[in-house]
This record gives sequence, C-alpha cells and structure tokens, in this order.
Amino acid sequence: MRSYNLTSSNLDMNLPKKIDNELRKLIFELSTRLKDNLVGIYVYGSLVLGCFSSDTSDVDIIVVVRHKIKADLKKELNLEVILPISERINKRGLEISFVLEKEIKKLTYPTPFEMHFSENWRKGVLSGEVDYVSVKKDPNLPIHFAQLARYGVCIFGKSIKKVFINIPRALYLLSAKFDAKEILEDKNDLGNNKVVYGILNLIRVDAVIKDDAFLSKAASYIWARKNIPSSYHRLIKRAMDSYIKANNINVNFSKKQVSDFYRYMKLMIFE
Repeated sequence: MRSYNLTSSNLDMNLPKKIDNELRKLIFELSTRLKDNLVGIYVYGSLVLGCFSSDTSDVDIIVVVRHKIKADLKKELNLEVILPISERINKRGLEISFVLEKEIKKLTYPTPFEMHFSENWRKGVLSGEVDYVSVKKDPNLPIHFAQLARYGVCIFGKSIKKVFINIPRALYLLSAKFDAKEILEDKNDLGNNKVVYGILNLIRVDAVIKDDAFLSKAASYIWARKNIPSSYHRLIKRAMDSYIKANNINVNFSKKQVSDFYRYMKLMIFE
C-alpha cells in the first residue's frame, strides 16, 4: 500500500495510471452529461488516506449536483458510465453517491441522495431492479462528508470548503454509530473479510468518538495500541496483517476472541 499525492483539483496527481485514466473519463462523462447541474466531484477514503490497494480497495467518490437528476439519466449514468469505469478499475471498483448540494447545506440524518453505485448494487443495476424514482436516504453519508471535508480532494468543480461546510459532529457521530451497530449485529459471521472489516472499523468508530480522528484502516492499529487494552492487541494485529496483505492470508479468527472484542467495543461506543 502507498500514499498518493492528491493535491490538485485538475487531476494532475501521482495516481496509478489505470485509476488516473478512469477518473479522467469519469470527469469527462459526468461533466458532459450533467452539464451545468454538476457542482463538483470529490474523492475521499483509502485513495486519499494512504492505504489504497489496487487489488482490494474501492474508490470512494461523492458527486454533488444542483438539481434533481431525471430517472432516465440516472439509469444511463449507472449503466453507460459508472459500471464500465468501475469494472475497469478493479474488482471493488467505484463506490459513488450523487447528492444534492442543498442536502449538504441543510444536512439531515439519514441523508437523502439522488443515486448510488457500488459493488453491492451491481446486480440490481444490471437487472433493472434499482428504483431511480423514489427518494432514498443513507445513514452513512454524514461521516463520509465529515471525512471528505477534512481529507478529501476535489477533482472537478467547486472547492470542498465551499460545499462541505460545518458538518455537524452530532450527525456524523450518528453515522459512525450506525456503522458500528451493523457490525455488531453481524458478529456471528466469522468470514475472514467480515471480521477484518469489523475489527478495524469498530476501532475507527471509537477513534472518531474519542478523538474526533478520521483514521484509515491501516492507521487504526497504531491508534488501538494506545487506546485499547493490550489483551486485544494480538487480535487487532492479526486483522491488520490480513488487511495489509490484501486478504491473501486466511486468518482463522476465534469466535470467543472476536465476541469478547466486540463486547468491549460495544461498551466503549454505546455506553
């Protein structure tokens, strides 16, 4: 894993060539099809935080628009633009949400969004099952906005400081706790990827609550060594090793160890 120099709003960045090319195509297609409705395109997450893996990471993007997007155009964007670009990047591809600018200025929880695409949505997009008409809301958006406001990069359009203004801490904490709640409710799934994601993301949630720190998964182990009891450090290190090696090693996690850690984190986050 490595850090990329994401500093320029015109995409003149030190990115892997494949991602650089695909982001340029995304900018061209969205600016061409959305025209004056496009406010900006913003990258955040692992690509910015320095822990992007070309094999296993997705590319996190928020697209901000001025007005609602017609249902036919939403479908066109997903099928003709976002899906092909996502497939060319890697097996995780894009995780991209389109949000009205006014919804960011008057932020509510959960947050309404115009459209979305991620690997979990692929099947629905291809089968035509995605509903492009009704209003949908995402409880995860406030924490994404807060992270983007601090560490994101504008690759097209209006600057971050002019769009993501004063994201309320109360709302992004609700967002973070929603993520933790989902992990804890899924505690009996001990699949390697699930456990690695769960352990590292619970630490990230705790860091936001305690220190208002927005950590990469890779940085979560360093924070945990200072803030979480040493009895859990070996478990966390095994999760980190699996993550850093792009899940190429199959760690057999003990159900008791994971359950004990989840129980501890539940106390820290919710009580």
